[in-house]
Amino acid sequence: MYCKWLTTEFRKSSYAKKDDIPDVRIPTDVEWVYAAHGGMDGNDFPWGGTTQAWNKTGCYLCNYKPVVNDSLKPVISPTEGKNSYMADGAFFTAKVDSYHPNDYGLYCMSGNLAEMVYYHGENMTPGTKGGSWLSDFDEIRITGPDKHKGSTSSGVDIGFRVVLTYLEK
Repeated sequence: MYCKWLTTEFRKSSYAKKDDIPDVRIPTDVEWVYAAHGGMDGNDFPWGGTTQAWNKTGCYLCNYKPVVNDSLKPVISPTEGKNSYMADGAFFTAKVDSYHPNDYGLYCMSGNLAEMVYYHGENMTPGTKGGSWLSDFDEIRITGPDKHKGSTSSGVDIGFRVVLTYLEK
């Protein structure tokens, strides 16, 4: 409903002619993955890399539910530590610019809120990408598992990012 409303309002504005912007919509999974990669191939995360969600100094690169040891240092194996919502600096959602953007300038493509998408090639099945503050390490990967696939219900860990379809004449 929001996308339909925003499409109508945008078309009324002086920024667009009625036929310039066909719609404001939720992205497909293919579009979302492309945006999340930020122009970098072969990475599992929007910040690059394939193995961790923290930098060399131990600072987290997104908001998720990390597994930590007793000194609050990140670990990958759940058998080595415990879940800690606070270790990454946010108990629930964090401000959008709390972590660095990817190379396209997009913030929070992993963690914070799982973003609504439609799965292209699967009859536009609804789902989410990117994981959230409730997600574990595997779920925040760009192509990580989707625990909300097929769901159209809202949740405290689901949000959306709209895209504009633009037709060039």
